[in-house]
Amino acid sequence: FRFRRLRIGLSYSVFLVAAIVIGLTLNDNFFGVDNGRRVATAVAVGFWISGWLVQVIAYVAISRLIRTPIRSVSIGLFGVKAFPRKWSASAALTVSLGTIVGLLTVGSLLAMVEGGIPAWIGSIKSASIWTAPSVGLTELDSPWLAGAWLYVVQGILQLLPIDRSIGRQILAALIALIAPDVGMDSHIRILRALLTGIALLVVALSVRLYLLHSFPSWLVVLIFGIAVWVSGKSRELVQIFLGFQQF
Repeated sequence: FRFRRLRIGLSYSVFLVAAIVIGLTLNDNFFGVDNGRRVATAVAVGFWISGWLVQVIAYVAISRLIRTPIRSVSIGLFGVKAFPRKWSASAALTVSLGTIVGLLTVGSLLAMVEGGIPAWIGSIKSASIWTAPSVGLTELDSPWLAGAWLYVVQGILQLLPIDRSIGRQILAALIALIAPDVGMDSHIRILRALLTGIALLVVALSVRLYLLHSFPSWLVVLIFGIAVWVSGKSRELVQIFLGFQQF
């Protein structure tokens, strides 16, 4: 659909996951007769979608501030899909980092609503911020902290350098800016090497979680590690650097 001059699209994966969530929500065998779980799931979905909105606003607003306007945005499960574009590496880095910072800033504000700045600082010191609140599993303990946690999760997932992620744009832009004279082929080789290294680190983390009997966390992390490794072979890497050169 269109909003003024901006065209916004949704990926098919969004509709697929939405159908699954709705189906589970309506299934009494999954949620039982306790409506508290349904309310918690609805609140979580609402915060997740609001995270998409924050990303879109930041992505488009920052691009216009630096006079590199974006006319179309596609939204995937994790938020804005960072397609290769004809823009400079510095513009890609500014927009991408600004989007992540904007998302985490709003998440921090949500956490502050729960107990103010002292409570927020205390949660960081005690590391309780990294403990996931009950979202969709039991009744919602704290909606604002749940929202803050979901925003952080969205930011982390966007930083994973998989296909069409903000994290991949950040890595590619940094390579292009740090080594501008080595040529596109060298840029691609460097990025592929970095993706392979990141994939190995993520897989190693999944093995660590497996040894700690942390299921299904280790399986989810392993899937992301494989996704990073496989995405290192995609043609999107070439398209990203071509976009930088054609600007």
